[in-house]
Amino acid sequence: MESSPPINAAIDRSLELSQWISEHHPATFQSDGQNALAVAFFSIALDHRGAILCLLRHGARTSAFALARPVYEACVKGSWAQHCATEADRIRAFDQGVLPAFDGMVRALGKVKETDGVFGRSKAMAWEALSDYAHGGMKQVIRWFGADGVAPQHSETEVQELMNLMDVYGLLACMGIVGVAGGSLDLHAGKAQEVIDRHKQWKAELRASQERSALAATIAGTPQHAPDGDI
Repeated sequence: MESSPPINAAIDRSLELSQWISEHHPATFQSDGQNALAVAFFSIALDHRGAILCLLRHGARTSAFALARPVYEACVKGSWAQHCATEADRIRAFDQGVLPAFDGMVRALGKVKETDGVFGRSKAMAWEALSDYAHGGMKQVIRWFGADGVAPQHSETEVQELMNLMDVYGLLACMGIVGVAGGSLDLHAGKAQEVIDRHKQWKAELRASQERSALAATIAGTPQHAPDGDI
């Protein structure tokens, strides 16, 4: 599916953020089992995010949307490994290949002051949709039906929303790695706020555009009456 110039410009901005993340990504960290597990999960999130941008650039929107949940999951698991994992959890992970249930990770993170409950709130809001896109549910399927038949129909607005979300999670993953490495997060927090502010501005402009379109449609659909005195 061919992307419009605005979407290509948005992809370019996300790729610029990828470069920024690469340039502000610690080259080394003090490795122990818990730290290594956290860095691995955060790195997986960044890898999936990069794949999403490649897929969008080549018009493979269905596959790009399917990878949104793995990005989110990897960020949650990385944060759990960083803040919550015990030595027993680490042993089970590396020796038995077993991790706690995902819901248990989210609950554990909810008790961590630094996370401010963000993972619980985001899971409540987005998990159902992310899972639907990942597993070929009806949210994904209905975006293959349009006036011209069966073909991908993911809207430009939805694609922009996906990139905005992935930019935030990309920065969260980078901040997780920096935190594990013991670095300062001030620069990354500022960059995250910049990305969030840009998203808010985009949402405000989109809302205003939708309101203008709705008003124009209402005016166009209003019966036109002849002036008084005219037949």
